[in-house]
Amino acid sequence: VSRDSPVAMQPAVRAAEQLAAGNLAARSDLQGNDELGRLGRAFDIMATDVADTQIRLRQDIADRERADQALRVSEESYRAIFDAAEDAIFVHEIDGTIIDVNPKACAFYGYTREEMLKILDGGLRSGNPPYVRDDATHFDAAIAGKTPHFERASKNRHGRLRWDEV
Repeated sequence: VSRDSPVAMQPAVRAAEQLAAGNLAARSDLQGNDELGRLGRAFDIMATDVADTQIRLRQDIADRERADQALRVSEESYRAIFDAAEDAIFVHEIDGTIIDVNPKACAFYGYTREEMLKILDGGLRSGNPPYVRDDATHFDAAIAGKTPHFERASKNRHGRLRWDEV
């Protein structure tokens, strides 16, 4: 059989079909220094690269799934602590938009969670001098890594005043 004949190409064709079908161990094992041998070696190198890439991708996917699971567990733990806290906890943007609130905050202020998420933090302040605060100063301090600590008067849903330690 001549190396130029279709029969000589059969190992390369068979290896290519096996690789396409998912057999990452498929190799042509063609030898020689002629065009067919060089083609076979190039195919085998490419097949090895494909197999290595598949292994890395599978490892990356497994790592990502483990990280996602760890994140879910962490979020569940955070949510359990956040929801069970005896203090009112707010999470908000710098502009005062409330993005999360725990059940204790809802109970303190008399709003549902959905209602609280529609209120700007300033909407809870009493507005009574001298307890009208410029929260931008406190946000700037927090962004700078400092822990702002202050008291302010606020009001609940029914307008009742209360003191908050922030």
